[in-house]
Amino acid sequence: MKILIVGVAIILINVMSLTFHADYARYELTEQAMKNEADKCAAAAVLYFNEEAYGEGELLLKDEDAVATVEGMLNKKCTWQMHIFDDSGRHRTYEDGKLKTDTAFSYPYTFIDEAGHETVIEQPAVIVTVSYESDFYRLNGVPQKVIMRSSMYTVNGRR
Repeated sequence: MKILIVGVAIILINVMSLTFHADYARYELTEQAMKNEADKCAAAAVLYFNEEAYGEGELLLKDEDAVATVEGMLNKKCTWQMHIFDDSGRHRTYEDGKLKTDTAFSYPYTFIDEAGHETVIEQPAVIVTVSYESDFYRLNGVPQKVIMRSSMYTVNGRR
């Protein structure tokens, strides 16, 4: 009987270990996919700038086009937030397509994101943060429910 109990315990531990490792691999793949989406969205959003102002030496982004592009790329898969810094001196924050804040700033500007990380903004930039919430782990006791990834795209070599 002792051998049966020990054998069942070993099988249960192995099944729990395999389940955790499979869930962790799926979590890592989802995390990487979220990072790739944030990178693509930030790079695409910065492409929509006012050509006339750019010809005069200023980079002014077209918010409506940038927001529409990010909405189209993410397609309601997750929640997202976009911070736009350009030569207008306005820091605009959009959350799921809606303008949340519009405040004044000047370069260099210390930006603190949702996770508390500090970034110094010295030139026009777009920061996109994507969040995805799900039950990633099948075992109880693993509290990780949200993946949040950010990406910043700056305009280099302009000045």
